[in-house]
Amino acid sequence: MFPRGDRPRALHVSDREVWTYTTVMADVIAEFDPVAADAESIALAWVPTDEVSGLALHPGFAAAWPALREALGVRPVIVVDVANVVGAVPDGWWQDRAGAALRHLERLANLAASPVPAGALSLPLHGWFPRIVAVIEGTPATSPPRPRSTCAARRAVATTPWPRWRASSPARDTRSRW
Repeated sequence: MFPRGDRPRALHVSDREVWTYTTVMADVIAEFDPVAADAESIALAWVPTDEVSGLALHPGFAAAWPALREALGVRPVIVVDVANVVGAVPDGWWQDRAGAALRHLERLANLAASPVPAGALSLPLHGWFPRIVAVIEGTPATSPPRPRSTCAARRAVATTPWPRWRASSPARDTRSRW
C-alpha cells in the first residue's frame, strides 16, 4: 500500500451500506506526482491544509474532511515494556530471553501493520496506526534485532527505525539479559 515508505497514520471510513469510502491519512516521505488511478478521480494535487475546504471535493472526502483536519495533530504512541509483557506469561521465556523478546517484537510488527480500532485508543476516526516504542533490557549492541518479514506490510514496518530503549536498571536483577 505504501511502497515508497510513506507511513499510514489513520483511517476514516464512510459506510453507505452499498459502498464504502475510505480515506487514509499518512505521513508522506517525499512529495510525488499524484496520479488518478480510477474513473472517479477527476484531479489530484498537493494543496495546503488551510485551502482544502475551499475546493470542490468528492462528497465522501468533503464529509470526512472536518474530522480528518481535526485529527491531523493527533500522534498516538504505544509504549511497550517488553520484559514485563514477555514475563507475564509462564511459557519458558526465561530459557531464551532474547528469543522471547524477538518473538514479541515480531508480534508488535504485526500489530503495527494493521490499524488499531480508534475506540481501543479513545480516538476519533475509525482506525489508527500508532507509533510503537519497545523498551527492552540489555545493551543496544546485544539487544535482539528488529523483526524481519517477507510480508510487504510487515517489511515496511520492520525496515523503518524501530525505537528501542535500554531499561536503565532492571528491577529483578542486574545480570546481562542478552
